[in-house]
Amino acid sequence: MKLFAGYVASFFLLLALLGCGKEGCNIIPDAKVNISISQGSTLNLSAHGNYDYFFDQGYAGVVLINNNGRVYAFDLCSTINPTNRNPVTVVDNAYFFDRESGAKWLLDGSPAAVAECPLKGYAVTTSNNGFTYNVRY
Repeated sequence: MKLFAGYVASFFLLLALLGCGKEGCNIIPDAKVNISISQGSTLNLSAHGNYDYFFDQGYAGVVLINNNGRVYAFDLCSTINPTNRNPVTVVDNAYFFDRESGAKWLLDGSPAAVAECPLKGYAVTTSNNGFTYNVRY
């Protein structure tokens, strides 16, 4: 009987691990992103918490944000009911917030409250000695 219980426990552990994989959170549809901005043409992204929105990019818009010296790009689409395209906003330069669901994400896109999946991120590269940020998808 103990052997059977061990198999059952192992089965449920395996199910839990598979259900939480990266594939389970790949829920925001792919959409074109083509952004190239220079430090002088937008808000200074070199300071922590500074950000800029690009509403004509991505699935529901894109935000570029500086989090502790690193610039991230995220789709603005909340991972809660993504077909509704509820946008997230930056609050107090401290976190992202979806006012429809009450979900919160940290500035690195990881879920903080209500949400289980991170925000969809896009790779950010720099050129021109770090004065230009490029996002392509």
